[in-house]
Amino acid sequence: MKSFFNALQEALSQATLSNASQPFEHNGINFIAEASAFNVKVWLNSPYFSGDEGAHIWVSSVTPTDIEFNHRGNVFRNCETYAEKAKAVAEKAQALTLFSELLQYFSETEGSDRIFEKEMARLHTLAHEKVKSDREMNDVKVEEKRLELIEKGYKKATREDAARTVKAAIKQAKDAKGIVTLTILNITRDGKESTTTIDINGEGKRIKLEYREPNGYKEPIKTISFVEQAVQDSYIKA
Repeated sequence: MKSFFNALQEALSQATLSNASQPFEHNGINFIAEASAFNVKVWLNSPYFSGDEGAHIWVSSVTPTDIEFNHRGNVFRNCETYAEKAKAVAEKAQALTLFSELLQYFSETEGSDRIFEKEMARLHTLAHEKVKSDREMNDVKVEEKRLELIEKGYKKATREDAARTVKAAIKQAKDAKGIVTLTILNITRDGKESTTTIDINGEGKRIKLEYREPNGYKEPIKTISFVEQAVQDSYIKA
């Protein structure tokens, strides 16, 4: 019969970045193993106790001696009879015993820093490759969006374009003694259009500037140069 450690290793070998949590069974007890490039966590997956994670053990691959043990999940659930409660307690006791065996295994081998090294390294490589792939994909999306905007008659605003645009908007707000809104169009890192607006209020003796985001966030702007910087490198009609 394979050991608890071997069962855990087998579960971790199935972990991926998109599916890090891997359920596994040992001696009739259900567990969940979760791995990342930085740590491993395994907890009791019991229907008999409340709590999101229940009893668990957590091992860091960054700091070898950083091992957390927790016996959370003390409140019964789905236990209507004493027999069910007895089964729940027995199951948890078995799980805790397996956790203690795992810690004993650490003490008898070269250390917890080496135990999950292979799986940690694999996930770390996957994470690095995904970041690189996402960055390359986003670069393609940004370029596609840039060309799309150019085809629609937009261009990237220069410093001169920004100064001219802001100056014209301020004059318009003063002449109208009202509010003129500048809509600033940009491309996000993942190649999507993003718009923010700046309200230029020319009702009083001094103009008032306010920055607004689509989510409702507002913030007063103190200087015209800030507005010019916001417009610069954004996309405006050519």
